[in-house]
Amino acid sequence: MQPLVEFCRALGSERRFQLYQIIHEREGLAVCDLAEEMGLSEPATCFHLKKLLRVGLIKQSRIGKFTVSSH
Repeated sequence: MQPLVEFCRALGSERRFQLYQIIHEREGLAVCDLAEEMGLSEPATCFHLKKLLRVGLIKQSRIGKFTVSSH
């Protein structure tokens, strides 16, 4: 039951849900682009992305010096 609880918690935050929607609509955005679009700092954006990554809702890869998120 714990994985389901973590999944629900990950999408329970409005900011994380918005981030997930943006990533789903426009795959391949860098953290800096997501932060700018959401009006958040990069560290805050990374914090929320880690939660989505941990439950398997998104994937991340590195392209050069950028970390890119996709679904």
